[in-house]
Amino acid sequence: RNAPAPYSAYKRVIGEEAIANPDMPPIPEILPDTMETALAEAENNPTLRAAIHAEQAARAQIGVVKSGLLPDLSLRGAVRRQDDADQKHFERDTAEVLLQLSIPIYEGGVSAAQTREAKHIASQRQLEAQQASRAATDAVRAAWESLISARARIVSIQENVTAARQALTGVSEEVKVGARTVLDRLNAQQEVLDADVALLRAQRDEFLASLDLLGAVGRLTAKELALPVEIYDPVANYAATRGRWFGTGVNPIENVTQIEK
Repeated sequence: RNAPAPYSAYKRVIGEEAIANPDMPPIPEILPDTMETALAEAENNPTLRAAIHAEQAARAQIGVVKSGLLPDLSLRGAVRRQDDADQKHFERDTAEVLLQLSIPIYEGGVSAAQTREAKHIASQRQLEAQQASRAATDAVRAAWESLISARARIVSIQENVTAARQALTGVSEEVKVGARTVLDRLNAQQEVLDADVALLRAQRDEFLASLDLLGAVGRLTAKELALPVEIYDPVANYAATRGRWFGTGVNPIENVTQIEK
């Protein structure tokens, strides 16, 4: 017998079989306590951090472009050995050191134009960072309001569930003495079912709002959520590869660090 379409779609997306009656996942305990705390953590929003780093890179690029207007001083060295097999005892070793100073006299305004372009790009990145800051604040506020609203709905719906169950109990007793019909009991059971479904939806909304809030404050990570997965450490990866020679497995910086330790 083939699985129902919703269960097949779940397995295709998640990779595991769907559970008939799954438990509601717990709300993360690392949520900010107040909106003020959440707004203070909005600076860790990943989109905002990316915009800030882009602005810093654009400002650094101004100095790189300006360097085209400065003198260029370079030092080069070369060592050569010449050995002629046709002539015995013919060997020649030469070494040279070349110090070169280049001073730009006329470059047609290219560097000045590139500098102006870099400054305009930096101004654009600054505006984008400001917009990202406002967007991060709005995202935090929206997620917080959704979370508070979902929690209020849960309290209200729980009261409806209690009232619907009590009404069902009363209708069932009245059916026994003939004061109500079976249809009345079915209607009461439907009200209980509707209340239970509404409660589950409100709890789902609370869980999703909590994840939205964590994402807005930059805490929706495997490390913060303590997920049972291997945590990627970018600092350790950088330390292991920053001095690696191209095409080889040799890392002289790492070797020197180990020797110093």
